[in-house]
Amino acid sequence: MSHPRVLCLGEILIDCLRDSRAGWTPEPGGAPANVACALATLGVPVGLIGAIGDDAAGRSLLALLEAKGVDVSMVSQLEAVPTRHVYVERDGSGDRRFVGFGTGDRGDRGNTVVISSADFADAQIEATQVKPAAIVRADWLVTGTLGLATPTTAKALRQTVGMAKQSLTSVLIDVNWRSVFWADFDGLRPGFDEPDTPRDRILRFLTQADWLKFSDEDARYLLETDDPAEVAARFPGAQGVIVTRGDRGCGYQVGALSGEVAGFAVEAIDTTGAGDCFVAAFLARWCDRGEAILAGDGAALREVMRYACAAGALTTLGVGAIGAQPTNDEILALLE
Repeated sequence: MSHPRVLCLGEILIDCLRDSRAGWTPEPGGAPANVACALATLGVPVGLIGAIGDDAAGRSLLALLEAKGVDVSMVSQLEAVPTRHVYVERDGSGDRRFVGFGTGDRGDRGNTVVISSADFADAQIEATQVKPAAIVRADWLVTGTLGLATPTTAKALRQTVGMAKQSLTSVLIDVNWRSVFWADFDGLRPGFDEPDTPRDRILRFLTQADWLKFSDEDARYLLETDDPAEVAARFPGAQGVIVTRGDRGCGYQVGALSGEVAGFAVEAIDTTGAGDCFVAAFLARWCDRGEAILAGDGAALREVMRYACAAGALTTLGVGAIGAQPTNDEILALLE
């Protein structure tokens, strides 16, 4: 296997999906795992850093990742620690509501945390899992913000991003706000005896990013604006800011280049993982067109954004975050 050009860091879990027509349906998920699988489908060498339980769910996730071609050499399999199941309700248009956690047992109701959020495997990621040579060789490190809610994984995220910055590896942070993940938040700033809030912790972390990707909803919640130029002004150290708008496409501010790209009209079934596939498609295209974009080619940047929007739209045509991820040929067919 080639050295991963992209490393994804964070949660690997099971999404338990429910709509008005059926019970809970388990699907593989976790934003970093979704991005990794989509990149592998698009032919980009990718590795994943995370933790799963030594249980049936964890073993199934590991087998799927390996079958997709994802490098899992930095995924830990933990004994006596369960793989997280996230319960997700969907409405008639495929939009989601995150309602709780469980372990996948029959007794899980999907509306309560069966055990403490910090006791699931994805909350136990350690920076020692990371191979420094892999960081140095990678072009990109991709991570999110859900792991900031629990102390062990939050520390691993900060330390790994620090390693990437020292190695001149570009850091893309895909912002995910899910209040259910912060139910057990201790309210203290790491290393200080002073109050902290989830918003404060997330915003401090975002200052380390070279690239930031928000949904419009998360941008409005955290920053009270979803305008890419205004977001970019809040993070002057970031090279680029992307704000996705669901079926309305995306907006972006990359240096002096800015714009809006329209979405694609599709009959969405499930929007889970659409933003993650957008990120993967953006990175896959960047690997081919990045130098042109850095040279100020606005047409190349717009083409990359349209490609990413098409990938996200196609992902909504099936159930689950990974099962409906498109190939390059399918994305190009939609663009044409």
